[in-house]
Amino acid sequence: MLPTEYLDDMLRRFFAEVRTTEGKMYSRSTYSGIRAALNRHIRSPPFSRNISLTYKEFHKSCQVFQATLKKLSTEGLDTTTHHQAISEGDLTKLRSSDTFNEMNAYALQKKVWFEISLAFARRGCENIQDLKKDAYVFRTDDTGREYVEMAFNEKLKNHQGIDMTKNMDSKPRMYASKSGSMSCPVKALKFYLSKLNSEGDRLFQQPKQKFKIENPVWYTTRPVGQKTISAFMSKLSTEAGLSRRYTNHCVRATTVTLLSHAGVTNRAITRITKHRNEKSLEYYETDSSDEQKRSYSDILLQENNDNPEAEAPTVSHTAPVSADNRPTQLQCDTAVSVPNFQFEQAFPVNNTAVSVSSSNSTSVTNVLNQRQTPQYMNPFHFSGCNVRIDNHFHYH
Repeated sequence: MLPTEYLDDMLRRFFAEVRTTEGKMYSRSTYSGIRAALNRHIRSPPFSRNISLTYKEFHKSCQVFQATLKKLSTEGLDTTTHHQAISEGDLTKLRSSDTFNEMNAYALQKKVWFEISLAFARRGCENIQDLKKDAYVFRTDDTGREYVEMAFNEKLKNHQGIDMTKNMDSKPRMYASKSGSMSCPVKALKFYLSKLNSEGDRLFQQPKQKFKIENPVWYTTRPVGQKTISAFMSKLSTEAGLSRRYTNHCVRATTVTLLSHAGVTNRAITRITKHRNEKSLEYYETDSSDEQKRSYSDILLQENNDNPEAEAPTVSHTAPVSADNRPTQLQCDTAVSVPNFQFEQAFPVNNTAVSVSSSNSTSVTNVLNQRQTPQYMNPFHFSGCNVRIDNHFHYH
């Protein structure tokens, strides 16, 4: 058995010299994959070494490894391309297209695969071919709403068979849509299971070449091949006429992106994706949504969606401050006079209503707008005075 020092020295030279057959450096992800594979090989039988290539005993090879990755970045040699999330427009187009026609065996199967992959953030083709018909169970929560979850703990790339009973909140759910239409993912899965061949145990069975809608069975006992599964999203992109050709892993990236844009915390997202480290999500959150990009461009073009000639109402980023450090004037888009009022609560710029405490009545209209602008964190206090709210800032 080779001593640790000898292994460290060999790995140091290996990481510094390993190249492709064309003499070029590998991508960042490939280098990481090579080291992970070597680590598994050393720790597995017949060697079963209780060591790790990231331990301090391998500090020399670790330094060279990190230096190699740094060289990729500084010299622009890292060609790693991360999977792009499906755009909101393409997602809407896909779900509304005939590509997900539930009355077609092929389309129904692809819809079930897509909804499962999206809801559970499945990684590409991982374990799809081996899934059994009883892999998912139907349950009802305390509000009476139906959902689907995994029936067992699946062994994944970064979640190697840990007992799920120790972390029950990490079991994601796919809920039924509130509309109850056939496009509901839970209803589609139920319908799909009812059409599977009872003599086969796989969840994804090959569709019969000839079948009638009224037939009780639409699928054969043969499982769908790995090559066919790996091309599911690519074919869906072409059939639905999407803006680009997506891959299976793009669905997982879509799950992370949609949840992230909706304000879901990274910790909550990792409970669905089963990532051990929240930093892994950074590879998916690399861009703004199409809607955000359109909004940014409209601002630069000085355009308003409803009225191109109208000036966008906004709130200034600063407000005048009195000698006692209390704000005395709020910059907004309409001039309003509010006599003899005491504003006891905070005056949030970004809301559409004003909280006023007073014995008198008043009419405050069109004071605040709904644009996403910074909020003033300090409360505005006025007592026994007239308050005039003006706008001194517009887009030009």
